[in-house]
Amino acid sequence: MKKNKNLDITVRLNNFKIKTYLGKKPKIIVKDLQRNKKYNFNLWKIKNLSIARKLLSK
Repeated sequence: MKKNKNLDITVRLNNFKIKTYLGKKPKIIVKDLQRNKKYNFNLWKIKNLSIARKLLSK
């Protein structure tokens, strides 16, 4: 079994669970625990983080 060397960070903030995967293709997964919705952001695709903020505000 190959060990994953990418850094994974998981944070709980109020009703959100935020998980990040850092590596060649970094991404952020935000899970809204109240509404049971999941948002995926690929940072290698989104170059401007203000786009991610606009998507989260909806």
